[in-house]
Amino acid sequence: MTTVVPKFQLFRLYVTEKDFFDGLNLDDICILGSPDLPAVMSLKQVSKQQDDDDIFEEWVDDEGTEKKKATEWVDDDYDSGDLDLPPSNPEYEADELEEEKEEQDGEGSSNKKKKKQKKVKLRSFGPEDMQQVSFKIGMVFPTVVDLRKAIQEYVIQNRVQIKYAKNDLQRVRAYCNSEEDCPWYLFAAPYNNAKEFVVKNFVDKHTCESVWVLKQFTAKYLAAKYIAAFRANDKMTLKSFAMLVQTDFNMTPSRSKLSRARKLAVEEINGDEIQQYEQLWDYAAEGLINDVNALFPEAEHRFCMRHLYQNFNKKFKGENLKNRLWAIARSYNILNWRKNMDLMKELNQEAYEYLEAIDPKSWCTAFFKHLPRSDLLLNNTCEVFNKYILDARELPIRSMFDKINNQLMVRHYNKNLEHEDWCGLICPKIRKKLDKQVEMSNNCFATPSLKGVFQVTGLTGNYIVDINKGECECGSWQLRGIPCRHACSVFRHERIKPETKVCQSYSITAFKQAYATGILPCRDKRAWQKMDAIPVKPPLYENFVGRPSKKRRKIPLELQDGAKMSRHGTIPHCSL
Repeated sequence: MTTVVPKFQLFRLYVTEKDFFDGLNLDDICILGSPDLPAVMSLKQVSKQQDDDDIFEEWVDDEGTEKKKATEWVDDDYDSGDLDLPPSNPEYEADELEEEKEEQDGEGSSNKKKKKQKKVKLRSFGPEDMQQVSFKIGMVFPTVVDLRKAIQEYVIQNRVQIKYAKNDLQRVRAYCNSEEDCPWYLFAAPYNNAKEFVVKNFVDKHTCESVWVLKQFTAKYLAAKYIAAFRANDKMTLKSFAMLVQTDFNMTPSRSKLSRARKLAVEEINGDEIQQYEQLWDYAAEGLINDVNALFPEAEHRFCMRHLYQNFNKKFKGENLKNRLWAIARSYNILNWRKNMDLMKELNQEAYEYLEAIDPKSWCTAFFKHLPRSDLLLNNTCEVFNKYILDARELPIRSMFDKINNQLMVRHYNKNLEHEDWCGLICPKIRKKLDKQVEMSNNCFATPSLKGVFQVTGLTGNYIVDINKGECECGSWQLRGIPCRHACSVFRHERIKPETKVCQSYSITAFKQAYATGILPCRDKRAWQKMDAIPVKPPLYENFVGRPSKKRRKIPLELQDGAKMSRHGTIPHCSL
């Protein structure tokens, strides 16, 4: 014991048996200047002396020559005056620092000993304290990282320059680095040999002025602070971001720092691009990637007439050729298709041969399949969808899938509510198309032949209509699923409601069934099944100079705005 005791500032010996205590040599275990030990110190008595784990005690003798602390000490290198609590100060709160004087009178002795006891109540630093950071002696932080974050938040909130003199896992010593010799000071060290850090010395006084530029006001800090704002508005401009930061902190970071902060926040929200490619196998296991050919074996391939005309217009220009091309594409039967092709041949032989080389099944309505019930010649559906997912296409691949899934999920939900106010048998847009055909049937006259078979005489000739099969010789009814003008004249003759002969795929009942199930949300990636597959790497791409374009480059024929006509396709003439 004589060897061990000098290495500690406080050494306590707990003895449970009185006989063992009486046989000890007290000279071996007592240190000069320490208080007298009672005859027996029981565990029960010790627990009464230290009845709260949150009390940080310090004993000071009369002469103040030696201090003993009821905590465990670290190496002598860190046992400096900074560890001692400051003397009593009226600025400290009464419930945190108090002095108690006790007098002990012994029998047959006139000497009285006074002992001062200072108590500091420990208080944990929680996340709610980050809103307005303030330090006090006895404040406990879970880890040294939390202490550093609190100091950084304190620096930014008060706009002061704080620098670390020591900053490691054993102690944190910070002071104000202003040129005015500011007395602000903080020292913290581990408490009770744990990861927790306690503030042991603190001077809460600033004599310096606030500054406008802080080293701790980093892009990483801004990204973490405003990640919720970027999650709500991922298109926030740097100008709006700068105004928001200035309003909150009264500081204006540089544009490059704001740009880095926005990039970090977006990456945190959307995830790393390379990591998302590696998660594609796990994402596919959720059943979101399917083979289109397996799901749509009867789907046919059609050309977009706008793109076909762009290629056609490069060689054959003129309004007459353009109108004839569209007349060929809109031909609902083979007779009209052959008629319009012959007219094209009369206008331009080379243009006729150009169109003959293209399979008519991909661009002429006369050769389309009747199963889809669609006569669309343009790719407008895909163009609208591409614009609908334009924001999602800029994200990394898995985040793009998630955003598109969320958009479609909301769209299906809204469509499921849309039909609640509808009335009748068919959808509103189909009803408008049907009403137009009914109005144009006033020039058509139906003559009955067999049961359900009629001959209809119109402005352009005679057509056979079979209402039992839902067919007209013009080809429009069976292709679109909406009765043509010839069929509507038969309905007028037979007193049949036209909407009852519309294809069932256009009915309100079919619309309800299409959006009844909706799209289910995808589980969080933490619940995905890990797939043992070859890792997927992102494609190699080259970064070009300048900001990437997000809008489709329009051809000159699409640019209709402006006060002057386009000179595209004209042959210039020299004035000489």
